[in-house]
Amino acid sequence: MVAIVDTGIDLGHVDVEANIWTNVGEIAGNGIDDDHNGYVDDIHGWDFANRDNNPQDQNNHGTHVAEIVAAESNGFGATGVAFNATVMPVQVLGTNGSGASYNVAAGIRYAVDNGADVVNLSLGGGGVSRSISSALTYAQQHDVLVVVAASGNSVTSIPDYPARYSESLTNVISVGAHNQSNRIADFSNDVGFTNTVQVDAPGVSVYSTVVGNRYSWFSGTSMAVPQVAGLAVLTISANPNLSASQVRNLIVGGATRTISQSDANGGVNAAVTVARAQNPSASNVSGTSSSGTNSNTGFVRLSGSTVVRNRFRWYATIHPDFVAPALATELSPRTELSVTGSTVPTASSISQTVNDRQIAAYRHSEGVVADLLANDGQAETADVDQALAEGIIGNDELGTKGIGPNV
Repeated sequence: MVAIVDTGIDLGHVDVEANIWTNVGEIAGNGIDDDHNGYVDDIHGWDFANRDNNPQDQNNHGTHVAEIVAAESNGFGATGVAFNATVMPVQVLGTNGSGASYNVAAGIRYAVDNGADVVNLSLGGGGVSRSISSALTYAQQHDVLVVVAASGNSVTSIPDYPARYSESLTNVISVGAHNQSNRIADFSNDVGFTNTVQVDAPGVSVYSTVVGNRYSWFSGTSMAVPQVAGLAVLTISANPNLSASQVRNLIVGGATRTISQSDANGGVNAAVTVARAQNPSASNVSGTSSSGTNSNTGFVRLSGSTVVRNRFRWYATIHPDFVAPALATELSPRTELSVTGSTVPTASSISQTVNDRQIAAYRHSEGVVADLLANDGQAETADVDQALAEGIIGNDELGTKGIGPNV
């Protein structure tokens, strides 16, 4: 079952009504919380935006998302990725498509407590949220679902929150959007210098349902997310014994399609992922998933920068395949390093605590080349102005915005 944490769902749409979740523990209309879950008469989910038991979509966004996942295979309209799946309406955004972080967090917890296997979060913005982070951690602790969050549509070099929580939580996947030509959508956010675990899925001119038994084409990472949520359902159906983190690893590891100009792990591939789910012993389903950014060039590659009190914080990625054997065992597959300074760090200046130990002074004599600028095997330095002028790094200053649908 997939919880659609969004603007609600058109509960009477002919293309999805048979797949709408019904809470069998409730008796409709008796004004009693029969199943003692804290919500009275939540027959078909809950509306946290308006604090009632009627998560009826009046915006179109949630309905469009829900039926990308689970529109029925009935010979007309649209057909969902997992057309036999059940969708749970959880409304957290209002008619205008915006909402509060505490409602999103409450919606995630409701989905977990009421049996969702997958939570679809086609929303983002607002920056770091303690309540949403706590709710996602709660979901991870219960190991009952995979959370899929949209990377955002602001054409920035890093994803929005809550997609960024995929850096630290093994049940969160960030999703970017690509077009019909397998090229990253011009609105889709990059992974950038983050360790966000991100895959790409179709998100340009996606045909699906809208309110009132109608259909329309929408574009956005919001439309890409339910493609991955549907794939998660198919993966779980192929092997119900998989944990949430294993499902994520299978989706990320199976993302074998090349998406041009994308720095994510790749485009999702349902055939590969489902086949691997059916034969997990042949796949590394328990391995650590990591972002695909900066994975194929250089020994140490500069991957981004931010401004911290008028000084640049530099981010680089060291790949164990290219470091001295003595150091390789101490580094995870992609160890993110950061150095604060006014110039590009040299090989000997990069340091990072790994496993509570300080690994410092990477030097040529240790077999490590800091190939930060020219990718030519030679350590180089440059001042900030030169690096910016040559397009080597970007000055990424993060803003804040409200939470809303990524469409």
